[in-house]
Amino acid sequence: MTRTVLQVLPALVSGGVERGTLEIAEAIVGAGWRALVASAGGPLVEPLERLGARHIALPLGRKSPLGIWRNAAALAALARAEGVGILHARSRAPAWAALLAARRTGAHFVTTYHGTYNENFPGKRLYNSVMARGERVIAISGFIAEHIRARHNTDPARLRVIPRGVDERRFDPAKVEPSRVAALREAWNVPEGRPVVMLP
Repeated sequence: MTRTVLQVLPALVSGGVERGTLEIAEAIVGAGWRALVASAGGPLVEPLERLGARHIALPLGRKSPLGIWRNAAALAALARAEGVGILHARSRAPAWAALLAARRTGAHFVTTYHGTYNENFPGKRLYNSVMARGERVIAISGFIAEHIRARHNTDPARLRVIPRGVDERRFDPAKVEPSRVAALREAWNVPEGRPVVMLP
């Protein structure tokens, strides 16, 4: 297997999927492998490339069957040209294209299942099922792993639980100035000593 991993997602904007993409790219580069990311682009392209990864602009957010088919052809061509050994899908429409590209090129297909996708539309469970079709399916929590097993009858041997974390280099409470905390308490009208629970 070649030591090149191609992650695919709709765009590099803000969110857990996108932040996870950068963190995995950094780990891939740190391990001495090549990290490629294909998406429609966005503000996180520059930080991604500073990590040593390479971004390839593709309209991977397209959900139409024709759009997915065209993206599959583009990803297969990219995988062949770059010697991609692993295609790692992080979102459903790009995952369908990546699955087809992996079948055409022999690259391994891995998915990260980030949440519980709704199924309130006919055919939605089938559409969502691509996220459970990886040779390895990464669940972001034990709850999501159970959800995958229940919804898609995924073999537990293919599941890996890798909890989402926080990069302490970026989110270190010790680096927050006390004056900033005091200013926020005042702005939010929170009395001194009252705990505040936040969801980042």
